[in-house]
Amino acid sequence: MQNVQVASPPGLQAPQVSLAEAPPLAAAAPAKKIALLRVLGPGHVWALGVGIVLVGEFMGWNFAVGKGGPVAALTACWLAGILYTCVAMIDSEITSTVAAAGGQYAQAKHIIGPLAAFNVGLYLVMAYTMLEVSNAIVTGDLIEAFMANLGVAGTVDKRAFMVLTIVALAFLNYRGVLASLTMNLLITAAAFLAIVVLFVATQPWAPGAVLQHDALLVGLPYGNLGILAAMHFGLWFYLGIEGTGAATTDRYYRTGDVATRAADGVITFLGRTDDIFKSSDYKVSPFEVESVLIEHPAVAEAAVVPAPDETRLNVVKAYVALADGWAPDADTALAVLRHARQGLPPYQRVRRIEFFELPKTVSGKIRRVELREREQAAARDGVPLADEWRDDRFPELRGGRA
Repeated sequence: MQNVQVASPPGLQAPQVSLAEAPPLAAAAPAKKIALLRVLGPGHVWALGVGIVLVGEFMGWNFAVGKGGPVAALTACWLAGILYTCVAMIDSEITSTVAAAGGQYAQAKHIIGPLAAFNVGLYLVMAYTMLEVSNAIVTGDLIEAFMANLGVAGTVDKRAFMVLTIVALAFLNYRGVLASLTMNLLITAAAFLAIVVLFVATQPWAPGAVLQHDALLVGLPYGNLGILAAMHFGLWFYLGIEGTGAATTDRYYRTGDVATRAADGVITFLGRTDDIFKSSDYKVSPFEVESVLIEHPAVAEAAVVPAPDETRLNVVKAYVALADGWAPDADTALAVLRHARQGLPPYQRVRRIEFFELPKTVSGKIRRVELREREQAAARDGVPLADEWRDDRFPELRGGRA
């Protein structure tokens, strides 16, 4: 126990209060990582990706052939392929600026605008609302065709099987993701085996034995209008491009970017994993250094890379594209170095600077890899770069933080 004397006004006796000594704080338990429970196995992931592709090829080809004939189906798939190639090339440039969540809706909102996002969202609602109906119709048609091929007497009312299909799909949705994808695994495995059997039965190694290509390519029975009718089914042929993204094994797309998250949830970008380097055993984020450099009026753009150093392993080297009106001379170098020294901690100090035309990609991104290779080549040759300014050349910078 511990006695504590409490001050009191003159003439009054101060009471004594006993406080129990606080027990030593226990070591904080390690933070528990919160993550979604993974219930899917490799087979589920395989079936999810392969199943979508098989459905797209089966539904797309057969419906397209029925609408416009084989030539129209081939033409529609060819046009759809060009469309998806363009979309893929666009996505490779712009998706780094679009939020990961939201899919096509988020992309349309950020790239075009709210109206486009509304149209995309409406289309997705209609597409997925009608998907179960489409599955039911196809199931009914397949059962009707199978019964006819088997020589079953009488007519088969496919509407009963369509209703049963919708009930079965609704039950799977009720049971959850694991039940749905387990059924998907079974169906995909059966379809995959059926394709293997069909491939062997058609004997593609013996042209003309089974496959009659001359009879298949019969022109356009419905004219050019058949191509238009087959076009929206030809798009199904490429469903795997959209759907296999759902088969990713993690909840995040690993971009290689490094960031910190504060307690309030704010995320601060630090740089790329291949850009961050060590200097005197400290990790240096080029993004942080560049953010300080571009605050100086002389700096239009900056790229920070490691310059090999015998003492510090690497030192911070800044390649700077000058703003208009500034000369690439010693005064400008001193001004930028002094500005960086005032705004950065010692381990991030810019020790070398070079005024340089920054190499860029066709999309305008700085190619830091070329600058790193330039520094490594200079270190191997043992010859300092002629246009480089080093902080030890300026006595005015001495006496500051080391």
